[in-house]
Amino acid sequence: MATPIILQKKKCKPKMFSADELQHILPFKETFVKARTVKERLLILTNHILVAIFNYWASQECIPNVAQEIITWCSNNWRAERGIVQKSNHFCPKRPDILWHNHQPKIWVEIASIMGIDTASANTFGWFGHRTTAMKNVWTSMTDEEHKAIDEEVETCGMQGYDEHTQARSVI
Repeated sequence: MATPIILQKKKCKPKMFSADELQHILPFKETFVKARTVKERLLILTNHILVAIFNYWASQECIPNVAQEIITWCSNNWRAERGIVQKSNHFCPKRPDILWHNHQPKIWVEIASIMGIDTASANTFGWFGHRTTAMKNVWTSMTDEEHKAIDEEVETCGMQGYDEHTQARSVI
């Protein structure tokens, strides 16, 4: 005979606010949820929600020390529809990437000279193993002005992404 399974009820956390307290802070929920940045949400919390709840507590003559708990509760329970706007561009190209994408003819010539052949292309057997060495050789042969130009290309590419021609080439 199978033993009966005894289900235990989960212990619920005590509610953060009483019904009266919620009546004082719920009018700010819509504004808080519609805020798009962390700074906007913090301003709503400090200038409206905390003021309302502390005024209520002062009228009741009981002021608990829970400001951080209120901020955490609002952030956890009142979620924005699409999330908070943050920096979305985490693209950070490296110098070799820019050299490869924008200066391929020089690199192919260098790969060919390293391999001891007249011309090299993506169809040349074993070319990829020499790509890094070729990029290093091309980099060392460049002048300081060319180095600065490459570094500027890295910065602009990090902000704007690769140019349309490079993006079109990279599509599989």
